[in-house]
Amino acid sequence: MPEVSVIIPNYNHAIFLRDRIESVLNQTFTDFEIILLDDASTDHSMEVIAQYLDHPKITFYPNNINSGSTFKQWNKGIAFAKGKYIWLAESDDKADPTFLSRLVDILSKQAHVGLAKCLSIAIDNEGKLGQQIERNDVRDWMHDFTVDGIDECRFQIEHGGCLIENASAVLFRKDIYVKAAADNGSYRLSGDWLTWLSIMTISDFAHIAAPLNYFRVPHNSSVRKKHYKGVNCTRHLEDLKVVKHIFNLANIPSATQAVYLERYTYRWSATFFQPTRFIASFRQHLQIISLLFNMSPYWLLTTIKHTVLAPFLFIKRRLK
Repeated sequence: MPEVSVIIPNYNHAIFLRDRIESVLNQTFTDFEIILLDDASTDHSMEVIAQYLDHPKITFYPNNINSGSTFKQWNKGIAFAKGKYIWLAESDDKADPTFLSRLVDILSKQAHVGLAKCLSIAIDNEGKLGQQIERNDVRDWMHDFTVDGIDECRFQIEHGGCLIENASAVLFRKDIYVKAAADNGSYRLSGDWLTWLSIMTISDFAHIAAPLNYFRVPHNSSVRKKHYKGVNCTRHLEDLKVVKHIFNLANIPSATQAVYLERYTYRWSATFFQPTRFIASFRQHLQIISLLFNMSPYWLLTTIKHTVLAPFLFIKRRLK
């Protein structure tokens, strides 16, 4: 049985797919299988994939109909996985040859760690490397660390969102993923944050300050770019579903909940001043209202406060 299952979920990334596959095959750690998925691509992905179908490490599972969700593809790949560890190697990214050897070493030596990540560097269409994508103003990513999983859940919630910018930078234990049972298949955008937090409710989190992952910046064929174009308040709704779930699962203190929800209601209320988007997402706004009310009617009142004050704050900033 392979130690690692590498899942490459592809959709319309033919121009980057060869680089991705080769960056996996060139790993110095070699005890792995590749589970290659295609979500009914409409570009020439199949021409690229056909060149690898006879490779002994690669098994291919295509979809005839697009699943509509990156996270459904994650779950499909993990269901086929035979390895102890999972690497979700997104099809437009690349990796340093030592990525697996470094992260497998972390998980093999620290049994309490369920999820480990490295630093990520931006890479453009031509393969030119850019800046580190992690924000050092949020935390010090320039040193290795291992932290308690529940503490990390609280930290990320206090700071308003997912701090693991790219799934390709992560290696995690399959058994912990299964045990965490994150119901991410219905998500379009925030399923990754739900997955990472769910894993960290039952295991610890490790980071190594080595730039071993190359994250493709948005490009014309990017699924990421298309997801964000016109999503209206999908992110707001999904993020609120995530934190509501984690509040209960990880017994997040009320003070931490308050910090997050104060920021959340401020950001959400700003969408009220975009009438076209607000109307297009009206059903999602109603779902957010219902979720907030179930959590505490106080946060609906806070949203109203932000909404009423927003025009005055805008005018005050303009007059300065």
